[in-house]
Amino acid sequence: NNDWVIRTRAHDLALFDAMLDAISMRYCIDRDRVLSYGFSNGGNFTSYLACRRGNVLRASAAVAGGFWSGKCKGNVAAWFVHDTDDKTVPIAQGREVRDRMLARSGCSTDTVNEGEGCVRYIGCKANPVVWCQSSGIGHSPRDDFAPTRVWKFFSELP
Repeated sequence: NNDWVIRTRAHDLALFDAMLDAISMRYCIDRDRVLSYGFSNGGNFTSYLACRRGNVLRASAAVAGGFWSGKCKGNVAAWFVHDTDDKTVPIAQGREVRDRMLARSGCSTDTVNEGEGCVRYIGCKANPVVWCQSSGIGHSPRDDFAPTRVWKFFSELP
């Protein structure tokens, strides 16, 4: 039931906001470099945050994630990885989120190859978008690949 997902996401957003406020009060953080990274349902939530808290996040990275709903605020840099053989979160869901992010960032459909199945979309007016695609791995956190690539993506942001 989609209503349940939307109600749950509203609670998740409130938790995110409360955690960010609590962490900011206790520690010196750079509020211009708040990042989100998640796998599977965490990837779904990362993409949801990129939409609903795009005015708070600098960037997001979704591994085998989808789901994007509601009116978006702001815009973030985005990195994605998805496998064509993912039976848990079909790649079509990841592509849908990627395509929405491309539209929000004003990117063209032209890409530059970044190796290992990754492409960077060019001509983005707002923020960079990177899409990585594999085959034959299925639903996986991609611990062999994602952490290093995501950190590189995050680190290179101005």
